[in-house]
Amino acid sequence: MNIRLIKVTLFFINMSIVLTLMAASSAFFAPNSSLELETNIFQLLSIPLFAILISISLFQLRGIIRNIMDKRVLIRENVKRFKSISYILFLASIVNIFIPNILSLFSLNLRIISIPINVETILTFTLGLLSLLISDIFDSLIKN
Repeated sequence: MNIRLIKVTLFFINMSIVLTLMAASSAFFAPNSSLELETNIFQLLSIPLFAILISISLFQLRGIIRNIMDKRVLIRENVKRFKSISYILFLASIVNIFIPNILSLFSLNLRIISIPINVETILTFTLGLLSLLISDIFDSLIKN
């Protein structure tokens, strides 16, 4: 295995965690006067929550890469980490869909609710499915 490549990957994962948390904290200071106050509060809550969930999954990925560096690839710990990554990414996609639109879900007016599904939602859900698939593959390889 190329240890230098793994170290560079770990560096980029650590930087991604830092940048994601910085982006989440900057959402509280971003001026947006065109939105109503209640909608703005829910959007401000969804951005850091989404970023924290993504950071947790990146932290789990960092643990997997450290295990690979130690030449421990097919172990139960990696299966658990991949499963937790998938659950976290599923939760992040749900947060990305529903939290910004929570007022429209509970409003008293009877208009049609539009649920935005954007690229980030599709990407996080797809990555969650992929990590769940990888955890099942690792689990079946460990059993055999």
